[in-house]
Amino acid sequence: MSVWPTTRYRATSVSWMIFRARRPARSSASYWPGRRRTHPPRLPTLLKQQRLPRAGRPLPHNPEDQNFDSRDSRSAHTMPMREQLRNFKKERIMQEAERLFFERGFRGTSLEAIADSMGMTKPFVYGIYDKKTDILYDISLRNISMSLEAVESARQTGGTPADRLAEVARRLTRVCIEHREAVTVFFREEASLEPEHLLVINDMKGRVDRAIGELLQEGVAAGIFQVSDVRIAALAIGGMISWTYSWYRPAGRLSAEDIQSQMALLALRVAGFKT
Repeated sequence: MSVWPTTRYRATSVSWMIFRARRPARSSASYWPGRRRTHPPRLPTLLKQQRLPRAGRPLPHNPEDQNFDSRDSRSAHTMPMREQLRNFKKERIMQEAERLFFERGFRGTSLEAIADSMGMTKPFVYGIYDKKTDILYDISLRNISMSLEAVESARQTGGTPADRLAEVARRLTRVCIEHREAVTVFFREEASLEPEHLLVINDMKGRVDRAIGELLQEGVAAGIFQVSDVRIAALAIGGMISWTYSWYRPAGRLSAEDIQSQMALLALRVAGFKT
């Protein structure tokens, strides 16, 4: 069993080395009578003794535990700490930039202003984003991705084309209401995107419109919808719902749920559905 020095010298390995270099040369018996002079255990030894998991490895578990889910341990421990920290910084920057873009506009907000608003220095932001337009692109990409996911998931629900179209309208409206600041920035600052970024965003917007159009076409084929131009009807429904961000107010006359229901009824009317 190793014997540690007195509390006065119980410190880190570096401090221990400095102490050894400075102390006069004495025998272990005369300096610490009855004690054997040893070095503190190395860090890997301490980690092994305490059974602490290293970064990137799952926590020790009992294979016989029926409640253990290996996916849980991997999700929390397989990502390197540096990557986790970078993702956390990126999310914080996007949240603060989204708020400032909404309040001051894209042109009225600088990277320095974003850093100051978070109580950080500019290197905190520049370590993640080199340009302000890259932040705007990430905000826009996340917004259109949520809209596309809302449409696609609603189309997979059961029921008639009318039921699914109503669900599409409700879910799209929910996105516009719950993420009103992001949607506002998305539409208002679209012209400030880089050309290559704008191509990606427009392609995803087209996928949203096509998904709605395909659902309308399915209803027309089934004799449920009466639409002379499916493409125009899809654009009308999408535009009507997207414009919610400009007039919705949390303290307004209608609740968010009421507005979602109203948008579902209006979308069915545009599709020519007769109850």
